[in-house]
Amino acid sequence: MAVTPPPDVIDGLRPNRASVVHHEAGHALVAALHDLPIKHLEVGYAKGGLFTTWYTVTGVLRMTHDTDDNPLEQALTGAAGVIAEAVHRRAVDGGRLPARIKEARRRNNDVEGLNDKKLVAKYARLAGLSDDKVFERALPLVLDRWSTVEDLAAELDATGKLDARRIRRVVGV
Repeated sequence: MAVTPPPDVIDGLRPNRASVVHHEAGHALVAALHDLPIKHLEVGYAKGGLFTTWYTVTGVLRMTHDTDDNPLEQALTGAAGVIAEAVHRRAVDGGRLPARIKEARRRNNDVEGLNDKKLVAKYARLAGLSDDKVFERALPLVLDRWSTVEDLAAELDATGKLDARRIRRVVGV
């Protein structure tokens, strides 16, 4: 459920929000490049639990329908979010990109329910590839269009939501 945290909480969540918008922008970039059925992209805040006082940043790329069609493109889209988050974190905190990607992959594995690791694994298997091979193929898609990821992330951060038409326009497809 979307909520509006107090201003001091929002300030404290800015670094996490920046990572989330870059993560979601990576997904959107590759989904648009492969003409997947994008509905919209959004980012917001959620409050944890019924009686807790902590907040988190949430983001999601919604498709018009789930499908096992185009498994390679689906796997690349899943990996691209993790890679974009890692590239952003490297720019902010330093470090080597392979280590940042490994860290982001581990962190996304810790999320309960449906997560990028599970999606990449499912679609990689359907495409006949290993998860590592999918990440290897997704890396240049993100790095070669990093300025587009930055543009999508900035616009998503400012507006909270981008529709499919706007995503495709920013990506140039």
